[in-house]
Amino acid sequence: MSEHLQLLAQARSFSDAVGAGREAGNEIGKTIESIQKDGVDLANARARERLRQQREAELKANLIVIKAINEYQRLRYISDAEANAQKEFIKKYGSKEWAKVMDLKRKIEEQEKRVQKEYDEDLSKIRTVQIICFVVAGWIAYYIVWGSK
Repeated sequence: MSEHLQLLAQARSFSDAVGAGREAGNEIGKTIESIQKDGVDLANARARERLRQQREAELKANLIVIKAINEYQRLRYISDAEANAQKEFIKKYGSKEWAKVMDLKRKIEEQEKRVQKEYDEDLSKIRTVQIICFVVAGWIAYYIVWGSK
């Protein structure tokens, strides 16, 4: 009888081990499935991102064409308006007066260029002063922290 009980205990032990093995196998299978799902999700996200970037690039290319067309139309409008203004002005005041207008236009453009040049020079001077201030502040901070050792 003792052998019989021992055999039953071993059978239960074997059954428990098989059950535990089955549960472990199921857990491993779930983990593998989860990893595979994460991989698929990542691949799908990357594919969507590449598609979005491709669409943005196409949209940007199309927008550049549209911008170029709008700029052409704007410049064409300005050119036509200048031509019409020239015709009307010459009809009303004559060619000599138009030459004076063009001379004024040239002077205004020169003045705007000069003002822009002066602004750029001032900006350059300010940047130089800023760099000098940063260097001096760094030098002062160094001596405050480490002293003159």
